[in-house]
Amino acid sequence: MKNSNEDFLVSLDLIDQEMEDYIPYVLQDLWELGSIPEYIYRLIDKNIDKKEINKIIDFGCGKGAVLIYLAERLDFQGTGIDIVSEFIESGIQHAIEKSVNNKINFKSGNLVEYVDKAGKNDVVIYGYDSCILGDVYETIQHLENCIQDSGYLILEIAFTPDSKDIIEGLPNKKELDEQLEKCCLKVLDKIFWEI
Repeated sequence: MKNSNEDFLVSLDLIDQEMEDYIPYVLQDLWELGSIPEYIYRLIDKNIDKKEINKIIDFGCGKGAVLIYLAERLDFQGTGIDIVSEFIESGIQHAIEKSVNNKINFKSGNLVEYVDKAGKNDVVIYGYDSCILGDVYETIQHLENCIQDSGYLILEIAFTPDSKDIIEGLPNKKELDEQLEKCCLKVLDKIFWEI
C-alpha cells in the first residue's frame, strides 16, 4: 500500500505537501466533510434492521458528522478514525455538545493501520476517494475483514462517468461496475448524486 498521507492529499486534490499543515485551518468552519450524514442514515433506515446494529466504524470519519448524526438516531457503539488529529478533536467536541460522546470513540491515526485491527463491526462506512487501500476491489477486500458475517458495508465511491474524461485515480463507471461484481457482494441500494 502507498503512503496514506500522500493519498490523503490526493483525495483533497492537493499537490503541495506543504499545504497539509493548513488543512485543519482551511476546513475549520466545515462540519460535514465527505459523506452526507442524511444519505447514510437513509440507507441504514431503508435496508437494515436497526436492532442488528451494535457496532459501527467510520474509516476517514473527518470531524465525525456521520457517526454523530447516526448516534442521535440509533443505539450503537461507534468508532471514528481519521488521519487529521484536529478533525478528531473537533469530532470529540461535537459529540460532547450533542450528548452522544458515550456512544462514539474517536481515534486519530492512519486508517491503513486500523483496518487490520478494527475487529468485526455490524456496519463499516468508508468514503473511497483515493487508493489508500488499493483500487475499489482491493479496498473492499480489506474492509471485509472488519465486517461481521451478517454485517454491511456502506461505501461511498467517487467515479468518472463513462461519457467524461478520466479523472486520475478514480475508476470510470464501467471499471467500477466490474470491480464491484468481482467482489461478489450483494448490493442492496445505491444513491447517486452529482456535483
